[in-house]
Amino acid sequence: MRSCKIVVVGPGAVGCLFASMFHGAGAEVWLLARTKEQADALRTQGVSIERNGIVHHIPWSMVTHDATCLGTTDLVLLCVKAYDTAGAVQNVLPAIVRNTILVTLQNGLGHIELISQYIAPHQIVAGITAHGATRLGIGNIRHAGEGETTIGAVHPSGNTAVNKVLQIFTAAGIQTTVAADITSALWGKLLINAAINPLTAILRIRNGELIALPSVRDVLCAVLAEGQHVAHELGVRLPYDDPVAKVYAVCQATSDNLSSMYQDVCAGKRTEIDFINGAIVRFGTAVSVPTPVNRLLVQLVTALSAMPPR
Repeated sequence: MRSCKIVVVGPGAVGCLFASMFHGAGAEVWLLARTKEQADALRTQGVSIERNGIVHHIPWSMVTHDATCLGTTDLVLLCVKAYDTAGAVQNVLPAIVRNTILVTLQNGLGHIELISQYIAPHQIVAGITAHGATRLGIGNIRHAGEGETTIGAVHPSGNTAVNKVLQIFTAAGIQTTVAADITSALWGKLLINAAINPLTAILRIRNGELIALPSVRDVLCAVLAEGQHVAHELGVRLPYDDPVAKVYAVCQATSDNLSSMYQDVCAGKRTEIDFINGAIVRFGTAVSVPTPVNRLLVQLVTALSAMPPR
């Protein structure tokens, strides 16, 4: 790992968490911030990871907002919000050469198509992670729970890149598996997020509280039924047989977590609703599957995002 240079684009909760694990394995890890102010704060404060009540502080000097200062890199880890994908990729392009691998650990669907406008398919590795991370402040992260990370090629020409990423992640202690069908994994994560994120954001509750409310069950089931129907019409095989049971298991395993969408709504930030439930609506329209419940959740969360923080 000491000869590996990694640039983490989007040093938020997941970005800082993975950066700290790469750093612990001896890699050269740069944080590419969106603004000079964020970069200065990270360089001054460093990165703090809280696990089980214990805070691990890492001084961090390799931070910039200007990718032209980076030189070239072996691996780019993209952890920005889905709606920031195009801008983030354009920003990091000066550090990307023919052999650079870009790994995306983003929510929803649609971001890979945006990345593909700038990066060759064989260089792109898509992934999802079940690690729980909460941003407490700039560079200040709570590691809320361990989980498996799944990666896969977006094109058959990317298998070599996937194997390289697997080696890097494993060396950093990141439990990682390779999916033969990454589209299935992405849709599996999409449905989980579509059921949990908007409902917790609207109701202002933690993940575990969601399944403690019998009145919410019908809404949750309807969200999943629409998503499952759309996936079926697209020929996508989900990685689990019972979406409702899967969502309940995730809620139980992450009972104390605040979903990212809940956090965004409370902070008055833009959410990823258009790339999660909105993706189900768009694909549903394409295959003539009605998605009224997902459409309503998109409208409600969009309205919440437009309101002042409370």
